[in-house]
Amino acid sequence: MINFNSVNELVDFHTKGITPIYTSKSNLIVLNQKCIRDNQINYSLAQYCKETQKFSQNKIIKKGDLLVNSTGQGTAGRVAFVESVPDNIKVVIDSHILLLRFKSYETARCVNYLLHSFENDLKGFLDGSTGQGELDKIMLFNTLIPLSNSKDVKKEAISLLELIDTKIKINLKITKQLSHISNYIYDYWLNLFQFPDVLGKPYKSSGGPMLWNIKLKREIPNDWEIKTLLDIANFQNGIPCQKFRPKKNEDFLRVIKIKEMHDGFSKNTEFVKKDVPQKIIVNNGDILFSWSASLSTKIWSGGVGALNQHIFKVTSNEYPKFFYFFELNRYLNHFKMMAENRKTTMGHITQEHLQQSKILTPSKDLIDKLDVIIDPLLEKIIHCEKENTTLLNLRNWLMPFLINGHAIKT
Repeated sequence: MINFNSVNELVDFHTKGITPIYTSKSNLIVLNQKCIRDNQINYSLAQYCKETQKFSQNKIIKKGDLLVNSTGQGTAGRVAFVESVPDNIKVVIDSHILLLRFKSYETARCVNYLLHSFENDLKGFLDGSTGQGELDKIMLFNTLIPLSNSKDVKKEAISLLELIDTKIKINLKITKQLSHISNYIYDYWLNLFQFPDVLGKPYKSSGGPMLWNIKLKREIPNDWEIKTLLDIANFQNGIPCQKFRPKKNEDFLRVIKIKEMHDGFSKNTEFVKKDVPQKIIVNNGDILFSWSASLSTKIWSGGVGALNQHIFKVTSNEYPKFFYFFELNRYLNHFKMMAENRKTTMGHITQEHLQQSKILTPSKDLIDKLDVIIDPLLEKIIHCEKENTTLLNLRNWLMPFLINGHAIKT
């Protein structure tokens, strides 16, 4: 039997966090909104808080708690389940996070899955009376949750959903390690100049000829060139997709804006006519570069879409993907560092900025040899990310059936 209970009826206790007094080191850390993303808690982003502060012990998180970001246009509605807490340290939440403590662990786990599946709907609960937007707690607590009365059904549902989550986490670890490996190899060959020489030995440490470069103010291999990002790649800007809305029953593509670039497609993603210019159509494996406000790059893996303005699709007719992707990343890091040193925010990147970049470029033969090594690693990363998208969709589709008591028998 299924019951429809409000969140408020299922919760045993709820509270918002503290206004912390930060310190450099203590045995108490405080979670902020940035710590909650993708239904996970990133404790590394937490900050130390003074232990001398007085606050209720109920604000210290426990295993089984559910955390909900309560403010911010981009962060409100994000949820995360406390699967475990760090050893030898207490963790509290700040005043922008709600802590929900449920009557049972199984209920908390199920509610977490359901709320996470419609995080974007929770964002619609924002109360516009504050500048940054605040989650309407009355609407949140009145949200109806369909749950089976059977504890066994809940456990079975959680077991299957956690198996999918485990596979997703494994894929994330794989992509992270492959990214580290590819970065290390790239750095070893093209930054440290330890690529194999004609005898297969590390070039620089084996005495390969080096010349002082005035522009870079460093020694480089004597046959390498200095180019720019515009020399090694083409930067195709997106279009204002609102001008190409599809008519009813007309074939469409989903629009890739900066939010989709970071988080993938959602039910709130906009549509565009399918016959938009071919040059702004994005496929898996394409390199995207958001050049306005949020400076970032990504190897796209979310499926076919159409590129909105403020994002470049980066391609090259001469160089392999890994080369301009890594060089673009390196330039972005340098650009952000310059912005930090000037204590200003770079609003966007222009063609002039790209033209001012200095890209150390080896021979095409050497780049092609490195491509044989790195390209399979990048392809595996894309494969894992595509698989995770499929698993997330499967999990979200199965979730209501399982939690409502329609568990799949094998």
